[in-house]
Amino acid sequence: MTKNRPLNTWDMAKIVALGFMFVDHTGEYFFIHDLWLRSIGRGAAPIFLFLAGYAGSYRFSREVFFLAVAMLVSNLAMGVVVEPLNILFTILMARGVLHWLEKRGKMIEKPMEWFICNAVFIFITCFFFQYGTLGMMFAIAGYMHRRPEKYAPATFRRFLMATFVAYALTFAFFFDLTPATFALMVPVLGFDYWLLSRLKVKEVKVSGVLETPLALTSYYSGYIYVIHLIVLSWITGFPI
Repeated sequence: MTKNRPLNTWDMAKIVALGFMFVDHTGEYFFIHDLWLRSIGRGAAPIFLFLAGYAGSYRFSREVFFLAVAMLVSNLAMGVVVEPLNILFTILMARGVLHWLEKRGKMIEKPMEWFICNAVFIFITCFFFQYGTLGMMFAIAGYMHRRPEKYAPATFRRFLMATFVAYALTFAFFFDLTPATFALMVPVLGFDYWLLSRLKVKEVKVSGVLETPLALTSYYSGYIYVIHLIVLSWITGFPI
């Protein structure tokens, strides 16, 4: 059980993202020249960012904010100031935009115009906060998928596919990926697209032995993300 509810597909999506994340950070902190690990790890962020928009509420989360700040403090304690701001700030900003819209009774009426506006600023904003406006694009995709009565399935799928293409091209540029490592990233993102485009929150039946560990992993995924990064950072001497 996760806070008095059964384990569900939302939880499993977060666990899949954590798996990709551990592969990514293994490459980032221990095998910095093995870009194939980073290519596989590219599967993590789209899931987390998509779920930020798929959530039922976009209210400001003090918990996420304090976790984001904890990573900043860790870097400062190491004597470094790191830019861009970490992904938790990206999530907070995306949720803040969606909360602003909901609070005013508005909705995203022309999603492709939002896509174009965000796409224009990807490269600039990536220098200020992780994933830049790609974070907003994935969150919008989650927002659309949560509201099938307002957005045609084909519109949502086109938006999500275009966002994945923008994501792949952005990281091919920033990571200077070889053709082989880029080719490895494509099926990973294809799997993400398959997972997210079909996501429906429903109960998942698992062995009783596994249910509690999986539920706790999902519920504390934010803490797992932050604590393991801080530990890796101090072990290796590389900032977050």
